[in-house]
Amino acid sequence: LLIIGGTGFFGKSILDSYKRQLLIPWKIDKIIIMSRHPNEFKKNYPELISKGVEFLEADISSIDYLPETDFVIHAAASTDASRYLLYKEKEKKNIISGTLNYCRLAEKFHKNSKIVYCSSGAVYGYQDENNKFLKEDSVLGDLTKLDNIKHSYAVAKRYSEAAIKELGAKNMNVVIARCFSFIGRYLPRDQHFAIGNFIEDGIKEKDIDVKSERLV
Repeated sequence: LLIIGGTGFFGKSILDSYKRQLLIPWKIDKIIIMSRHPNEFKKNYPELISKGVEFLEADISSIDYLPETDFVIHAAASTDASRYLLYKEKEKKNIISGTLNYCRLAEKFHKNSKIVYCSSGAVYGYQDENNKFLKEDSVLGDLTKLDNIKHSYAVAKRYSEAAIKELGAKNMNVVIARCFSFIGRYLPRDQHFAIGNFIEDGIKEKDIDVKSERLV
């Protein structure tokens, strides 16, 4: 299994699952983590380093080769909302360039791989408060109504999905996962994830103050 962007929440969670032997059904006996800063990751998360875990120090937007693997999970994108507020064009460019370069390389190195691209529910665009749920094939909504933080991210993910679909049109085995909400040990507790903030406040025995424009 190759994980591109393997040092984020998804990557950490998968490594944790691998160490606990939860990936046995897929017969995965080695995980390769692509990271720009592998030594920093090893230092900060030694509990996730186990036999069968290897690191590839590289940037997916500029690398010229990829190891041939049975499975690929492409999850390379910052999820820190503050970065999309301060550096929205840079972050949008990072997501798109990384996906386009991967697609170029995948045709050479991953023709026989099973590939999962981690997109986002943000691609569905603005949702009216009366919309109780979405189907996978729901019509994608208007992105212009999204706030500044979500807009650049959603645009980049839509663009990236289109590139991944082109691989599928060439008979490559690709799946797009439009990820919504998660919880887990490695979810950041100091960013914009509400449940992470709640847990952090609970650990510090602070009051939890919920602010919302909507009444549930």
